[in-house]
Amino acid sequence: MRVDDLMIGETFNDVLTFVASTTPEISIGGITANQEFSPQTTDVSVTISVNNFTFSADDGSGASDGSGDDVEFFGGTVAVSNMYLENNDDDSIDWTEGWSGSVTNAYISHTIPGFSTVFEGDKDNANPTFTNITAISSVGGTGLQFKKESGGTITGLHLVGYDVDLDLKDSGALSNVQIDGATADATLYSGETNKYK
Repeated sequence: MRVDDLMIGETFNDVLTFVASTTPEISIGGITANQEFSPQTTDVSVTISVNNFTFSADDGSGASDGSGDDVEFFGGTVAVSNMYLENNDDDSIDWTEGWSGSVTNAYISHTIPGFSTVFEGDKDNANPTFTNITAISSVGGTGLQFKKESGGTITGLHLVGYDVDLDLKDSGALSNVQIDGATADATLYSGETNKYK
């Protein structure tokens, strides 16, 4: 699902085909039905909320047939909650263009090698927030990756089985990534294999 593909007036059937949960909730706020805008209108503030859904790239078969990111945000303030993301080919949660929304309650599973990351944040840091994130890999890989000056605030992070917990791809400021109320710590001490268990 690409958030920028959701257009005003759509029935969201294309989105719901990706939603495996029996009770997905998609709501739009900030506009009213049949609201008209002048031809000079260039920006309309819309709030989109997606809750209670599942994405599985392998349909439970164990062989990945999904490609690209599971969820990608292109700017805006979209808030998403109660997600299960499984075996995507690229990033599980990806954002760019100053996204400042939130993800609450996400469980991410990687059992097929070759994926990119759990998180990939890119460009400016608009400080999106993440709460109660569990990501488990049985095939290694990279957990959190931040490009350029991207970052975020994470509360309740549980990473297991990744070869790399935290990757600042373009040497951005470590202080842009806040985990459980402190600047992220990328230093592994003797005996540690992962920082955020």
